[in-house]
Amino acid sequence: MRFLRGGSTDLTCPRVGLVITDTLVTSIAGAMRQFVTDHASDTAESGVITKIGTRQFGFAIHATTDQARLDFRRDYRALHYERIGVPGDVAAGVGALMAELGLAFAAIDFVVRTDGQWVFIGDVNPGGQYGWLEAATGVPLTDALADLLAHGPVPGAPTTGAST
Repeated sequence: MRFLRGGSTDLTCPRVGLVITDTLVTSIAGAMRQFVTDHASDTAESGVITKIGTRQFGFAIHATTDQARLDFRRDYRALHYERIGVPGDVAAGVGALMAELGLAFAAIDFVVRTDGQWVFIGDVNPGGQYGWLEAATGVPLTDALADLLAHGPVPGAPTTGAST
């Protein structure tokens, strides 16, 4: 999905005929603040899926301070990371979303609730950083990306990142 500069500060997405104005951005920001407030009490951890070709690598971001629980970027020292499995329904949804967007790579953010439910927070980053997760967990994401670039999607590769 490409965004093109329209008038003064507007952005236009011609594929879906969407014009993103400053007012819309302000409304989205307000909605995201409300979402965070609504889900903060039942959030167990932040979840990130790094999707590389047909493979999905799930990570939990565990926070130990209130600031980091609200937004993990607020207190990096209070975080630790863990490789986790991606539930089948979430993996299927991510696969469908990536196919619709025509993306082979993205970092996708979730909130994982205390009841285990994954809640998509609307962030699909096709230029998402992953090195910090690779360094913290030892999961070979760079190797997976290199394989994708050199060979294309690997038929029969695990789609949930259960194995590397």
